[in-house]
Amino acid sequence: MQSKPFTQKQDTPLWLQVFIVSRWPFALVISIGVLSATALQLLSRPIPIRIVGGLQVDQIALPTVDINAEQPLPVSGDVAVKNGVTINSNKALPILGQVLVEEIKGSVSVDEIRTPVDVVNSSPLQVQGRVNIDGKVNVEGSVGASVKPKLF
Repeated sequence: MQSKPFTQKQDTPLWLQVFIVSRWPFALVISIGVLSATALQLLSRPIPIRIVGGLQVDQIALPTVDINAEQPLPVSGDVAVKNGVTINSNKALPILGQVLVEEIKGSVSVDEIRTPVDVVNSSPLQVQGRVNIDGKVNVEGSVGASVKPKLF
């Protein structure tokens, strides 16, 4: 008894035969396309990372780093800023330590100074508003000012 090799029936349409033969390659191409589109959507947005605990940074190699935080970030150690810094804030900015300012463009409002301040300026320093001085003032050089005498 001889067995005949399996052959496709002649009454099956050609389009069905092509579909049956190529269903796995089509499924593979479609799944790769869906996975690629999903990966593109996920990786096109920045990944939010929450840092719990301390973070130590020795050096930042990129030219700019944007940090968005809901609360102020505590910084301990030394921070060196080589270029100009723009501060856009309506809140008070507490500064601890020594600050050397080369130039201020715009107005500055100072609520309190707890340590003596040395003001050295090559051009006249304009102060608008009221200045209260409690204590002794040492002035070197000529001063064009009028002082009201204090009556006892």
